[in-house]
Amino acid sequence: MTRKPRMIPVLAAALSFFSVPALSQANFPEPPIRFIVSFPPGGSSDLVVRAIAPRMAARPQR
Repeated sequence: MTRKPRMIPVLAAALSFFSVPALSQANFPEPPIRFIVSFPPGGSSDLVVRAIAPRMAARPQR
């Protein structure tokens, strides 16, 4: 029983080391996103991507 309370701070310290590399990463996505639609132009998949792409481009970065 006395072992659990001592393990919580140790576990919290160990898990905090995993968040350090995330702070040094660049904002995602840095290069522009490309949509590749493997169906012919004018199809339903093409129309959906063409409708969604401008909205995604106008979306503010987080």
